[in-house]
Formats: sequence, structure tokens, C-alpha cells
Amino acid sequence: MKKFFACLFILTLFSAFVFWTGWTQIKLEPDSCGVVVSKTHGVSPEAVIPGKLTWFPQFLLPTNARLIQFKIKPLSITKSYKTSLPSAALVSGGTDSGLNFNYSFDFSITLTVSPEEVVELYRQNLISDDESLHKYLEGCADYITQLSAEYFIKKSQENPKFRPENVRRDDLIRSVQPYKEYPDVEIITIALTSSEFADYELYNQLKVKFPKVLIFRLQTYKQILLIQVNKMNKKLIAVRGAVCSENNKEEITKNVCTLFNQIVTLNKLTAEDIVSVQFTLTEDITVLNPATALRLGETVIETSELALFCSQEAFIEGGMKKVIRAMITAYAAESIVKQNVYLNGAEKLRPDLGFITKP
Repeated sequence: MKKFFACLFILTLFSAFVFWTGWTQIKLEPDSCGVVVSKTHGVSPEAVIPGKLTWFPQFLLPTNARLIQFKIKPLSITKSYKTSLPSAALVSGGTDSGLNFNYSFDFSITLTVSPEEVVELYRQNLISDDESLHKYLEGCADYITQLSAEYFIKKSQENPKFRPENVRRDDLIRSVQPYKEYPDVEIITIALTSSEFADYELYNQLKVKFPKVLIFRLQTYKQILLIQVNKMNKKLIAVRGAVCSENNKEEITKNVCTLFNQIVTLNKLTAEDIVSVQFTLTEDITVLNPATALRLGETVIETSELALFCSQEAFIEGGMKKVIRAMITAYAAESIVKQNVYLNGAEKLRPDLGFITKP
């Protein structure tokens, strides 16, 4: 008799151990569901749900099975969506005129997924853990936000008197139809919390002028592009020059402008070609800055936008007096042979260089 009760006791303990080992839902955390994955049976089609008795024999084999938990508490999230009407900047003339051709929406969305669908998502390799489930719901929320915004935009363009607050939740959910891309997700709530609508009527009125605006803009872009292309086909050069001058404003202005005009003309330079102009002057030239003289005098090209710089020439004993030197850095055609210009006796400084004008 003792042996019988002993065997019965052992059998009861063993049964309790077997039951405890396979009893699965007790291992779940609150607001969670579980997916059982085992080496012998793969992914179990039955979800583990809190409060529902589930027992899996796969856990009887050590290291054979594991329980993957997923939070199934509804996810509440805020999403924004912004867009503009086609070619809005061109239609408005590309100016900051205060015209509103933009749409902006903020949505509050709450989503959930059932335990059964969690198992199916796992079987399809769409999720692998709780973090990937959260990302999956985030993607669904983005998709719903885009469809909802497009719905409001369409309604506002069809009816100028449209008011977003008149849209019912059920109508919005039905029009969104997220189930085409995310059939596993359930929308609990979706609400438009803030919105900004484009002035669609004004947009259509201005769009009549769009071809003219477009032609003007394209011409501007073409000019900019041609300038850039021209620079790409040119080489960077530095042209030297010098002129002797008396130390009075009239002579300095006349001589500086003559020197500059000859350098520009002989080397076929434009204002867009020139990178910078640098002057130096000997210490006996004191009444006027050559850069100022160039801006005040008459020149063959516009100089108001040029980068000009002036500094004093280093003092060298026995050096030529009353000399203004210039160096122009610019882009020039590949075929151009650089011509340096020396005037009013300054040719004595560099008789070895190209172009020389004698007094």
C-alpha cells in the first residue's frame, strides 16, 4: 500500500511538473501576447493570451521552444503631413508674397493589433520582436496620415466651402482604407487636431499666368547656367600691369582707369570673369586709393560688384617712384594669350613680359 501511495505521489509530482512546464500564458507580462516558436514545430498558429489556458508540449524538451512576447496595448501616436500645390513657387512668381499654396495637417491616431494577427505577422517575417511590431505600427500610422491628408485635400478642392470638422470619423476611416497595405491593423481612433489649407481658388487664377512666369524663370536659369558653363570652359589667369602717376587725384584716377581698361580689353574680360583686382602703390602715392579711383572713374565694364583690394608696395632702395601696380585674377578663354600692360614709363619694370605700351 505504501508503494502505491508513493508511486501515486511521484506520478502527481511528475504530472504537476509536466503541466507547469507546458503552461504558457502564466509567463506573459501584462498587456502582452506571446508567440511560441520551437525547433520541432516551428511557429505555433495559436497565440498565447493572458487569462486563456494554453499548454504547449514543445516546452517539455529542454531548449526546444521559446516564448516571444509582444505588447498589444493600443499605440497612440501623433503624425504630421505637409505638401504644396504643384509648381506653387513658380505660380506665385517665386516671391515671398504671403500667398499660401501649402497644406499642413496634424493627426492623432490610435492603432492596435490582435494576438492572432501578431502570430500571422511573425509567420510572414514582418515582425520579430516588440520593437519591430512598434515600427510596423509606426509605418501604418504614416500610411494612414498620408491617405487622410489626401482625402482632406481632395474634399477641399472639390468644395470651396468644405470644413474638415464636418467629416465623420467613420467616413474618414472608410475612405482611408489602410487595410490594403496593413490588413492586420485596426484603427481605434483617428482625429485631425490641426490643419492649414492652401488657397486653391487663387492658385487656379494665378495658374493662368503660369506659362509666362515659367518662361521668365527658365530664361533666368538659362542665363545663370550659361555663365557657369562659360566659366567651366575657361582657364584661371592672373594679369599683371603697372602705371606711373603723379600724386594728385585726377592723374591717379585717369591712369588707374586707363591701365584697367587696357588689361580688360586686351584680354577680353567681362565683369563676370573677374575674380578680384589687387593694387599696390609706392609710398609717395598718398592722396587717393587706386581701388577708390577705379570705382570713381570711367571704365569699359561695370566695377561696382568687383572685389578690389589695395596695399602699399614694399620699400626697396633704388626702386621706381610713383608707381601703381595691379594684378587682375580672372577666367579667360583657353585660346587667350595673356597680355600684361605697363604704361607711362612703368614698362621699365618688366621689359621681359608680353604687352608693353610706351609713353
